[in-house]
Amino acid sequence: MNDIYKIKILLATYNGDKFIATQLESIIKQSHTNWELLISDDGSTDDTLSIINKYCLQDSRIRIVNEELSKLGSSQNFGNLIKTVLNESFDFLMFADQDDFWYSNKIELSLAAMVSEKDFITIPKLIYTNFEFADENLNPLLEETMRITSTWKEPSFERLLVQNNIYGCTMMLNKKLSEKVFPVPVCAENHDYWVALIASCLGKIVHVKHSLMLYRQHSNNVSGHYTNNTFSKRFYRFFRSWKKLEFTLVSSQNQSLELYKRYSNEIFFDKNKILQKYCTLIIEKSPKLLLFQYSNGICRNTRIQTIMLYLILLKILFFPSNRLLQIKL
Repeated sequence: MNDIYKIKILLATYNGDKFIATQLESIIKQSHTNWELLISDDGSTDDTLSIINKYCLQDSRIRIVNEELSKLGSSQNFGNLIKTVLNESFDFLMFADQDDFWYSNKIELSLAAMVSEKDFITIPKLIYTNFEFADENLNPLLEETMRITSTWKEPSFERLLVQNNIYGCTMMLNKKLSEKVFPVPVCAENHDYWVALIASCLGKIVHVKHSLMLYRQHSNNVSGHYTNNTFSKRFYRFFRSWKKLEFTLVSSQNQSLELYKRYSNEIFFDKNKILQKYCTLIIEKSPKLLLFQYSNGICRNTRIQTIMLYLILLKILFFPSNRLLQIKL
């Protein structure tokens, strides 16, 4: 019955010849068959495109929509794919990474959760699922999955202002949400962060608590390796990567400013009130921002992450960056 719904899957690639075939095979074997896979390559210099072209010849549901980009980065590559798909007919949208592996019921169960209530017609709606970490050979890393998920918290609007923990490869978007997320702003840290933030303040987020894919870990992961999440590694990176962490925070602030600029008239009242005050304090570079974040639960997943956030925020407040968007609220 659910095969009446057309799913568009967006896959952004870059030098993924080592793993791309496995991912494509897993998508082809989905139990839900009414899908189309759109692929945009960001200037690969390996055999990624030749592998994809072979699959395009084998399955008419797979097509390359762009192979002339030049290192725009993952976020804007996905942004271009969203632009393309919005001019086509579809019901729901999904994102795929080039190095993962989808279980055969990933689309089916995501879709079932999406259409279980009629609100998918009326509001921007986001479905996301669990996943399992796997090593380079797709052997599940159960202990690592349990360790990482033990610190995971359900995403709230307040938490999403400073941290996203919903991976794009686990998402399904309805058409209303797909239309709202375009264009993906250049200031966004990742396309999935932007999607989750918009869904949290304009619509609804639903968590499907089933692991429906293997999230492959290797040295070239765009989103990082799981071993980066140990306390010692985080503490080490805190001192060695201060500039990077500061840039991440500034990016999330820019993203919040862009969100308010675009959608202040549509955001739910209680969240709009928080966002307006948050953006005002950012622009004013006011020390009150620290207290405001603390009192409104604007924090990251763990205590150590939140402490790091506040320390970096203090640095930005007293030694301000000029990289923030200057918008009028």
